[in-house]
Amino acid sequence: MRFIYRSVLVLCLALFVLGGCNANQSQERFQKQNLVRLTESHGEAKQNAKKDKKVILVMVDSLESPYIDYGLATNQAPALKYLIDHGGFYKEMVSPFPTMSVVIDSTLLTGTYPDQHHLPGLIWYSAQEKRVINYGTGLQEVLAGGLNQTLEDIFLNLNQKHLNPSLSTLHTDLAKMKKRSGSINGLIFRGNREQLLTIQPWISIPTTLPKEIKIAGPDFFTYGAFANPIKDQVNLPDGPTNYMGFNNLFALKTAEYLIKKNRLPDFLLIYLPDLDQQIHEEGPNQKVIKKVDQDLQKLLNTFGSWEKALQEVNFIIMGDSGQTEVFDRKERPLIPLHTLLRDFRLLPIGERASDNEQVALAINERMAFIYSLQEQVSLEQIINKLQSEDRIDHLVWESNGWINVMKPESKKSFKFKSGGNYRDPYGQFWSIDGDEEVLNLNIDQKKKRLTYNDYPDPLRRLEASLHSHQGRFIIANAKTGYTFVGDASPKHIGGGAHGSLHAKDSYVPLIISGTDQRPKNMRIVDLKPFILDLLR
Repeated sequence: MRFIYRSVLVLCLALFVLGGCNANQSQERFQKQNLVRLTESHGEAKQNAKKDKKVILVMVDSLESPYIDYGLATNQAPALKYLIDHGGFYKEMVSPFPTMSVVIDSTLLTGTYPDQHHLPGLIWYSAQEKRVINYGTGLQEVLAGGLNQTLEDIFLNLNQKHLNPSLSTLHTDLAKMKKRSGSINGLIFRGNREQLLTIQPWISIPTTLPKEIKIAGPDFFTYGAFANPIKDQVNLPDGPTNYMGFNNLFALKTAEYLIKKNRLPDFLLIYLPDLDQQIHEEGPNQKVIKKVDQDLQKLLNTFGSWEKALQEVNFIIMGDSGQTEVFDRKERPLIPLHTLLRDFRLLPIGERASDNEQVALAINERMAFIYSLQEQVSLEQIINKLQSEDRIDHLVWESNGWINVMKPESKKSFKFKSGGNYRDPYGQFWSIDGDEEVLNLNIDQKKKRLTYNDYPDPLRRLEASLHSHQGRFIIANAKTGYTFVGDASPKHIGGGAHGSLHAKDSYVPLIISGTDQRPKNMRIVDLKPFILDLLR
């Protein structure tokens, strides 16, 4: 998210003098309407008062379990300790693949993997539109591909078009249950309440974006400066130098307002983005947990006491993906796909495919989609160009109904498909063939059981990714310490990156406090039914 709004800032700072950040009349009307709606909702809640506990889900971008362990061991995380002591701490919840925010949030809100919610990655190629869709991988890549198109995809297409319209979300399901829900700066937010995004003149004038965009969201909805219904009530940091409101302080002060005014919806998602940028730049760092805990302390203190907070609310604290440290430059951490595939005519950034281009790249940091755009370019030809690159952990593709996984370094291969006699820890059944070392599987031939090690839920996650959108493509997965790059990709040398199938990117922490109920499995895909059960 902060990559996206860093790109927006380039436009903001260049054009700020054209219009400034003053709210127009439409924004003011929208703010007043939302406050009236909140008051009315509060009134209804009073008339139909129940003692049911509410649910607050705090998603801390790039939070990892070792950080929490460090905070507990050094007494720097009193809020987290309190929540854990009154609940449970699960260190290995499985994130969907690729481990990128747009995929993760879509999985959380829909309770499905990408083969059903249809959002493959932060960047992917649309066969229908014949272009690469980029929600904001990095400043240079967004500018090269066209800031206007990226903004259209974020504001107009992501939630309303690209996210499978036939799927219900957590917000729409709660509405059917007569429960109110809210989202504070969540990337995926689709609900059934009409909401409004207001685009400041210094953004809308030089782009094709309209000044107002009607969207479907939850009952209470903020999206930084673009949807801030309490702007006149609370002074929130939502200007260009504060990532247009996509920061922790904006989210926490908004949540504090709802709590103090007794307007907390039955379910509230709070997205805290600040940690992600720090880890990308500096690499994994356990000491960041002190600031994370201080933010949670502010939230708990708003209730008057931590005891009262747990009497009124069930808390879910979670990360979205891990981050793997990217090696220093001397260790050749960057895998240059555009160079490795230079013998093909690659689709230039920002252009639509024609009859001329042969291959398109969509690089999600430590994983990549590699597309064949012409029938005469076989997947085998592309694989042949990549199979000697020993920094690639896996190459994955589908043929004849089987999903093939090859390890370039050893040339060992493995294949699988859904259905069969082998059962995994999640109750999923598979047919398998080949060398189990490719995905580091443990296979009990007598009991027909599979267990996983370095790659959590790999078969289902790879299957879902390969079936997430149309096209002929290969998935490339980088080894630990390495990341893929193209012409303009962010590099993160010496910092952190994610996206891959590996446990370092895929395991995230989950803390549940205030209830004895637990998800069926420790996977993000299993959280939606768990939350719905908490609120029944």
